[in-house]
Amino acid sequence: MTIHSVHKLFLSTCLVMSVFVCSVVATVNVIVDPYSLIGWIDNVGFNHEKPSLRRNQRLSKVFEVSRMQPTIIFLGTSRAAHGLDPLHPALAGKRTYNLAIDGANISEIRVLFEHAIALSGANIAIVGLDYGSFDKGELNPGLKLELLDIGNKTRQNERLLEAVQKSLSLETLFASYQTIRSQQLPPEFTHQGQRTSKYYVDFISEFGGVREAFEGYLKEVTNNRRTSSKLAHENIPTPMDEFKAMINQARQQGVAMYLFISPTHAWEQEYLRVRGGWNSFEDWKRELVKIVDDANQETQGMAQAQVVLWDFSGYNSVTTESVPPRGTANAKMQYFWEWSHYKTVVGGWILERILDAEQTQSYIPWDFGVRLTRKNIEAHLADIDHAREIYLRDNPEDVAFINLIFQQSADTQGLR
Repeated sequence: MTIHSVHKLFLSTCLVMSVFVCSVVATVNVIVDPYSLIGWIDNVGFNHEKPSLRRNQRLSKVFEVSRMQPTIIFLGTSRAAHGLDPLHPALAGKRTYNLAIDGANISEIRVLFEHAIALSGANIAIVGLDYGSFDKGELNPGLKLELLDIGNKTRQNERLLEAVQKSLSLETLFASYQTIRSQQLPPEFTHQGQRTSKYYVDFISEFGGVREAFEGYLKEVTNNRRTSSKLAHENIPTPMDEFKAMINQARQQGVAMYLFISPTHAWEQEYLRVRGGWNSFEDWKRELVKIVDDANQETQGMAQAQVVLWDFSGYNSVTTESVPPRGTANAKMQYFWEWSHYKTVVGGWILERILDAEQTQSYIPWDFGVRLTRKNIEAHLADIDHAREIYLRDNPEDVAFINLIFQQSADTQGLR
């Protein structure tokens, strides 16, 4: 056998081995499906739980909502992702999917909304609005527009190609391995897109208790705070432009849109005040009300096109829940995990209130939730200020601690 023949045989063997290895990798990844891109096989104890989904929500949920084709979708940030349960009794018999994503801004929420209604013809959208989601317009690079059915374009082929490429990846193979070995652990997401309590239980455990988690989270956020980013080019839509565009599309498609301002604990409200952002927060609410009221005036008489806006923030019997004292590691709060994320029981109240559904869980506090219009917005903001006075009177040490942490951080960073 000549050297040329040996070389040719070697290359042929390498090619065959490469094809074989790629085939094995692809087969394993397609079967295990660690990012929930395919959905062909779903076996409890084998690949039912998807631990890699948390870091890949902007990819996985795009594919999941494509397969599920829900008639009701939830949108928003991690607050809605955990707090809103697609299986809530008020939604019984409806195909509901939680499309909320950690850290989503309003631009991402808008395109995800467009993608979902283009795929499934969803007729109800329930959207949690967070002030921080309106501070910038650029999309997270993890959300690939070329995979979304937006702009009147269908991208099923592009999603198929993405799934094929992912199945050939060694990184995906490692994720498949992690998926198989993690089946006995508590899941982080349900198959309806809701984030479970696992993350928050672990979060509190790491800090050593609820009070410690409140204080530790406050210090982390304060030390890592940044000012709101400015849009780099005047042709980039502003966050409010994106919000208007989403509402306009809902009207055009006949989608009923239920918007709500998320509840956060009073600690978060006080932190916003000490940062000097409270007036802007109030102006943001006023602008939301104006946009929603204007949209409703244009849709009078149109079926399923009404836009509803509720506010669950501020100081009420839910958001002013007492924080357990230090050193009580086993103490739990009824309504919050820490000062940013509310529990599913609170999300259930939100759903029942905004949908005017029959109460299915427990008594909803009378002061939790106000439907906002131009007629009541100023009175509502005044009521919040009055309720805050009561909170300050009853919780002076907590308020003083929040101010102290902010001042210490400002001194350290030279911001004062």
